[in-house]
Parts: sequence; C-alpha cells; structure tokens
Amino acid sequence: GLSPTATIMWWRNWAPKAIPTATEQGNLAISSPCFELYFDLTEGPTSLESTYLFEPLKGLTPKQSKNVIGMQGNLWTETVPTVRRAEHQYFPRFFALSEGAWNGGKRNWEEFRSRVVSEIEYLDAKKINYRVPNLTGFNDLNVFTENETVTVNCILPNITVRYTTDGSIPHANSTKYISPFTVSESTKFSFRSFRPDGSGSEVYKAEFRKESYSKSYEGAFTGDGIVVKEYESKSKKCAEIKNTKLVKESKAESKKKKKD
Repeated sequence: GLSPTATIMWWRNWAPKAIPTATEQGNLAISSPCFELYFDLTEGPTSLESTYLFEPLKGLTPKQSKNVIGMQGNLWTETVPTVRRAEHQYFPRFFALSEGAWNGGKRNWEEFRSRVVSEIEYLDAKKINYRVPNLTGFNDLNVFTENETVTVNCILPNITVRYTTDGSIPHANSTKYISPFTVSESTKFSFRSFRPDGSGSEVYKAEFRKESYSKSYEGAFTGDGIVVKEYESKSKKCAEIKNTKLVKESKAESKKKKKD
C-alpha cells in the first residue's frame, strides 16, 4: 500500500524489513533507528560506539542501497527541558553520526576515538555542555579473594576523575584518581568525572567485595542425573513452555563415587 513516490523514514528497530522492502520497490528511505540515533534517549556505556558503528546499508543489495538517501539523528524534547540538556544529549554522539554518514561506510572505532579528543577541545572552547563518555575499567560488582587493582578509564584526556568511599557524591575536592591502585578490603567506590570547567558527570558506583573461596564438595551425588528437555516454543513465559512441543529429551547421568 506504499505510494511509489513516497519516502520513508525508518526508526523501528523491531521492523528490520522496512528499508529492504521499500527500497526494493523503488522508494527512497532515510535510516534513523531509535536504538542508535534517537539522541533524546539516555546514553549508556556503548551508545557512542553503537551510533558510530551503525551501518545503514548492511544487508542491502546495490539496487536497494542507491535508494537510501541518508541517516537522521533525532532529539525529541518532551524530556529535554533546556538547551544545555540538549547539548548534553547531542554531543559527542553527533560526531559519531556525522562521520558514519559521510565516510562512505569506512569505520574504525579506535581511530574515531582519537579524533573525538580534538573535537572535545572545540566544545570546551565554545562552552558546550557535552556528555563525558562512560567511565570504564570496572564492574558494578568486583569480587576478589586477596587484593584487586582498581582501574578507571576515560577516552577523554581532559577529564579529571574523583572518588569517594563513604557513599557521598564526589565533588571538586574529593580524592583524585591518578593511576591504578590496589585494595585489599571490601570497598564501595563512587566515581565521577569532571570537565575542565569544573562541571561533574553522573556518579558511577562500583563495589569491590572481598570473599573467600567456597569449600569444595567432597560427597557423592546419588541422584538419577539431570534431565534435559528441548521444546519448540515461541512463548515468552517459562511456565508455558512445558505445554508446547517437546523436541528432544536426554539425561546427563550422574557419576557415582567409586568404592575404595
């Protein structure tokens, strides 16, 4: 039912056949998937990388590719109350979108990261309220037995990272992270990055928990083994799976402890 002269703007990631179908029949298309190019959505740990690596022509034939006329980044302002917040949502993801759209399909994430640094210097000079990419190098929970190295990384060299261990929000005078260091006791960290103008990012929490090894099981398993059942099902609820078609059933036999 699509008019032969219509141009579509595709944004529904869950409808991946929209562009292949439209461009195959000759319609023009603009690629704007909500997961990668909706900048009003909160940025996560891999958002910048996902925006940069998104390939609008992936899986398309030469005929279909000719009908994709561009990419589009969106920022809907229902949840963006100020211009400064809009800047925070746009940058640096806007750089990723631009390069991805203009470089003819050639992408190198590591090279792009290095180029972002020079662009950030421009944003600092213009006092643009960009978002500092996520701090990395740690997990929400980090378990160790004796000691563990605490490492905090940021792709931007102009950023200062500060932290606290008492649950408070790090501020401009909190302990400065300089290089990796070791902890030997359970510690809860709150990390925060600061731009050259002194403005702070969101807070990242990381628990480093010291635990001892669990004792090994020395007894014998005397059960009948584990029964594995494979079903053919599209159900989204575990309780409904047992009522669908059973495809295969097998048993992982237990190994009984040998007598001395």
